[in-house]
Amino acid sequence: MKTIKPTIVVFCVLTIFQPRFSYAADVPSGRNLNQQVTGQSAVSPASQADAPAAGQAPNASQALSALDAAKKRLIDAADARGLDITRIKGFLTKLDATSARYGTTEKQLVDAMDGLTEILTSTTKSPLYSGTQLEMAFETALHNIACPMEIDQGYHPTCNVTTVEVFAAARHPDKYVALVKEVALTGGFTADDGRVARPPKNALLPGDDENNYDITQPNSDKRNLASQIVQMTLINGAYELGHVLKQKSVRKPDGTTEYVMAPVTDRRYVLGKRRKKPYGNGFIDLGEDMLVDLNGKGIINSHTKELEDGPAFTQDEVVAASKMWLGYEMPYIATPYMTTTYDPRTGKTTQSPWVYDLPDKARLLKAKADGKFPLGVPTIGGAHVQTIHDVAVDKRGTVWVLLDNQHGTERDGWVPLSDLHSTQKNNNVHLKPNYRPDDLSWNK
Repeated sequence: MKTIKPTIVVFCVLTIFQPRFSYAADVPSGRNLNQQVTGQSAVSPASQADAPAAGQAPNASQALSALDAAKKRLIDAADARGLDITRIKGFLTKLDATSARYGTTEKQLVDAMDGLTEILTSTTKSPLYSGTQLEMAFETALHNIACPMEIDQGYHPTCNVTTVEVFAAARHPDKYVALVKEVALTGGFTADDGRVARPPKNALLPGDDENNYDITQPNSDKRNLASQIVQMTLINGAYELGHVLKQKSVRKPDGTTEYVMAPVTDRRYVLGKRRKKPYGNGFIDLGEDMLVDLNGKGIINSHTKELEDGPAFTQDEVVAASKMWLGYEMPYIATPYMTTTYDPRTGKTTQSPWVYDLPDKARLLKAKADGKFPLGVPTIGGAHVQTIHDVAVDKRGTVWVLLDNQHGTERDGWVPLSDLHSTQKNNNVHLKPNYRPDDLSWNK
């Protein structure tokens, strides 16, 4: 009797419904599918008690701190390009609050500020972007590290790596900016292990979302240019550098079949012409995204027999992308899974019940105390992934979680833990929080 490696849950697809598949076997050590939350602990936040407000000069007797000096360089560079300094100072003020919340260090912020400044001041000619587009990369990257919960995937089926992007923006603003800067100025990305990936040009040039993004209304369910750079670089980098592993059958000398995990390096993820599929009296918007081979030919999904419009990432690839970029796996609640067992003597196949990793109050409160938010969590029965940014217990003892859905402000907010469990188990449960992130009236 043989237990076959489970089929796969593919995060974020644009099809109306796709069966849940999963991967119970070969779980990396340190990531317990049942009750373990992994990731790094928070670092101690730098004291900013005596720091002047963003863009303001210090007292005559007070020398500029390294962070204040970095902010001044950034503001001066933005002013020289004619950008909206009031808006930029507003983002810098929000960045101070975000840094205090997630515990980033002064050095991380200084490196982020200087990286952003270099996007505006570098004399290197970008192989990808015009001067105006570089300004947009600068300002959207600043916005994203200042307001991680306002990062959106838009209509792109990239919820998978968007959770990594949100985590990095909150915990690693320096590495976030470093990726955007390197790709914008050189077209390449240096992974944590020192290898360099070069995403296709048509993965990085602005698409419909990016060209219509309004920086004055950022949380409107459109993806901005910095997010496109990050998401498309993570997907293509994971393929190019061999971090995407897929099951492959191998015929052994004795005639039996063995299943192994092998890297898939001949795929890339790009934007093409926006596609629509007739459905009933209307149509389904399939978007611009396409998985292609190295010759640019579209990959056909073996189940739907249609063009693959998602990156075909499971949770394995998501945390692998995190490790490729940050050097470690971001904390994640496990995706639903089941196992399939085949008995060659009878020819019968049996399946186990679905297994769900449902976090309880104690586990979430510990994750918060250990500095492991934002925390990735599968929702809609495993078809989508989001991030948890906070947890609290109200006066009645009800546990509430703060969810970011990556689809605009209307889908972000506080939900009871029981509702989170419902959407983890059911692909028909799409949460729409009644309480916005800053609305704590649920605790009255």
